[in-house]
Amino acid sequence: MNTAERNGTQTLIGTWTRRQAEMYCKDLAALTQEQYVAENGGVTRTAQDITVEVASFCQMVAGLVSNPGAPAPTEEEAKANTPTLDTIDDGKAAVTAGAEALASAVENASEETLGAMITPPWGGEAMPVVVLANIASSHIWYHDGQINFIQALNGDGKVHWM
Repeated sequence: MNTAERNGTQTLIGTWTRRQAEMYCKDLAALTQEQYVAENGGVTRTAQDITVEVASFCQMVAGLVSNPGAPAPTEEEAKANTPTLDTIDDGKAAVTAGAEALASAVENASEETLGAMITPPWGGEAMPVVVLANIASSHIWYHDGQINFIQALNGDGKVHWM
């Protein structure tokens, strides 16, 4: 991949990561505080739990993109550094900050860094850093779908990010 293609790909991932965070935050804003913390059906994760994961995963992967040689945090380290994001505004701020950290890390990474092989935090086969970054970006979109489902369970069928 030449420099122009690499920079174009990096810009695309960065821009799309930020856009997904904006959409996610608009959907969060459509929830009430009660809906944000509610368990639906007794076994689902709350919108708060999902938001904590989205923000934390973006921050963790941003760190790995910035320093692919660093080990992923242990489960205990991750728990100790995981915010609670008790309000929707806290959640929106954390998702925005996490997405910005991820987008900036990708946009500023060298071609060598993006191509470096890394074992993902969940284990399994090593992958290029740029693939892990793309997974983290797509992860926002995946969980936005869950936020949309929580909205639907509460009678809200609107698309809030359009």
